Amino acid sequence: MLKKSDKKSGRHCDEYSDLDRQIACALQINGRASWARISRVLGVSERTVARRAQPLLDSGVIRVVATVDTQRIGWGEPVLLRLRCRPGTTRDVALALADSRETRTVMLTEGSTDCFVEVVPPHQDWLRELLLDRLPGISAVAAHHAHSTLRFFRAAHEWHTEALAEQQIGALARTGLPPFAKVDDVADLSDEEEWVVHALATNGRVPVGTLATRIGVAPATASRQVDSLIRRGVVRIRAEVDRSLLGLPTEALLWLRVGPSHLERIGQALGEHPAVRMVVAVTGDYQLCADLVLGGRWALYEFLTKTLGAFDGIIDFEVLDVLATIKRAGQVIREPRGQPSSGQQQRAGSRSAAPADNPIRPARTGSAR
Repeated sequence: MLKKSDKKSGRHCDEYSDLDRQIACALQINGRASWARISRVLGVSERTVARRAQPLLDSGVIRVVATVDTQRIGWGEPVLLRLRCRPGTTRDVALALADSRETRTVMLTEGSTDCFVEVVPPHQDWLRELLLDRLPGISAVAAHHAHSTLRFFRAAHEWHTEALAEQQIGALARTGLPPFAKVDDVADLSDEEEWVVHALATNGRVPVGTLATRIGVAPATASRQVDSLIRRGVVRIRAEVDRSLLGLPTEALLWLRVGPSHLERIGQALGEHPAVRMVVAVTGDYQLCADLVLGGRWALYEFLTKTLGAFDGIIDFEVLDVLATIKRAGQVIREPRGQPSSGQQQRAGSRSAAPADNPIRPARTGSAR
């Protein structure tokens, strides 16, 4: 019997069960939900949930991380970069950018753009230096385009698969959280809270006892700090799941030129579509950028012809196929999706997404946002 294969990852979709996908969806909705809570929602034993989930976590097929609302801690709005690299340099450029703590996403793409990067500037001086000096000074970068984000109609941490029923989703989801990237007041984090944010960004399921030992407080205090950071919207803890488990082998970036009077309507509609991981209004020669995950090339074609084709107001669009993901949710992926060489895997695996110093506190020089 032939197995249905995810050609990009090299894994077989048949390796995973419906229960695996339900567990993955549960962790997308609530990354710190206990196995006991997930077992009650799914109607299976806690032991079964733990037995299925732990190997997926250990192998990196599921990675639970914390997405930091960087504007809430005083950093700037995310900026999307499209880089055109000189032949033979794209991987090196992507890996170098993935080393920076200011990059949240780094992808290799096919089309008019070789490398897609999401950066979160700590302040405007840093961004000006990046765009005016650092990127033009890299000989491997032939051209770059920057797009400041204006409004997230759906952020990546808000997306999950449809493996669970609405009632199950409601039993797992946290409610009453402040909106993402819509900040009135900047949170004043203590040194302890900054280190908790760093620990959660690396491992969203880090045990409270481990946190308490690391920052030198009682477990109850560490637990309250985690809850406070989530409740205040500083972090959103969720699972990043390898698309081979989800049976969604195709990922693409969609760039749209849209008339001003249609922007809100199209952005909202795309933000509700199950194939759209993220969609954001941006500055520049495009008005919307969306990250799509689909069941194959035909599904992508149908999305373009039927979903996009139904909208009035789209002037033009461009689709970039995602060849490999080097960094997502602020963490370098040790085995990038796609078909990298063994040398690339070794290099990517040896790099750390965070420096040894405090990775949350921005540089003290330069202007504020």
